[in-house]
Amino acid sequence: MTRALALLFGICLLLGVLPILSMMAATGIASAAGCNVNEGGSYPCIILGADWGETLNFMFVAAWFFFITFPLAAIGLVGLIVMGVLHLIRSLRR
Repeated sequence: MTRALALLFGICLLLGVLPILSMMAATGIASAAGCNVNEGGSYPCIILGADWGETLNFMFVAAWFFFITFPLAAIGLVGLIVMGVLHLIRSLRR
């Protein structure tokens, strides 16, 4: 049961911060390709012969979903902290 709860809280934490990870990935890919990415609009970004500007723009703007997913991340983080503290207390009682 404990592993299942830890996995559930870990998934909540991951899903909660996924929009920020998406923005960081878009920024890194655009920077490596020498492209511009921001919220103002999509700019052409040719990578391996294909235009990835719209996709990178969507990934960058998806960071705004963090305001929706933040409670999920907070629940996951608090759950993992509580489980860690309970595990520490149980191990100290032995």
